[in-house]
Amino acid sequence: MRKKFKPMILRPIKHGKKRAIVLTDQMLESAGLSKSGPIQLTVNPSGGLLLQAVEGAPEDVVLKTFKNVKRKCFRLFRRLADR
Repeated sequence: MRKKFKPMILRPIKHGKKRAIVLTDQMLESAGLSKSGPIQLTVNPSGGLLLQAVEGAPEDVVLKTFKNVKRKCFRLFRRLADR
């Protein structure tokens, strides 16, 4: 029998001049994500985030992609953090 999906409600916390969402080890394990592996973050413009494990992606490609997304979506991330 499959476990029923239980949404987790998190609030961004202040981390220096930025906001962060802290994921516990238990959350990562229950989502099937590695503690140290790369995670893909998909932002829905109408609101919402999706986290997925990235399998086999070289770390430099992941960092380069993240920097590009961060640069392009800076205002969107800030709006989501301020909610």
